[in-house]
Amino acid sequence: MSSRPFAEATQAKVDNEVARLLREAEQTAMELIRSHRSELGQLVDLLLEQETVDGSAVYRIVGKPAPGHRPRELAIAPHAGSNSEAAIGDGSREPR
Repeated sequence: MSSRPFAEATQAKVDNEVARLLREAEQTAMELIRSHRSELGQLVDLLLEQETVDGSAVYRIVGKPAPGHRPRELAIAPHAGSNSEAAIGDGSREPR
């Protein structure tokens, strides 16, 4: 009995598909980087000048309006004036 859950031919198909998907994702990423090279350069310059930037600066650089309100359940960092715990999820976790 083999300990593999499926045949070698199936494994080869899976491996080939994963490799194809990775190549495709790399190609897409490189195309995005090339097509937004100017904006990336502006962001680099701003980061070198300020060290940190907020999302509104990134939206300004790419020429898109910053979204208005972000629901609390999507927040990933504490807001000014909140405790030091990161606000993740619905915020119902008790501080440590």
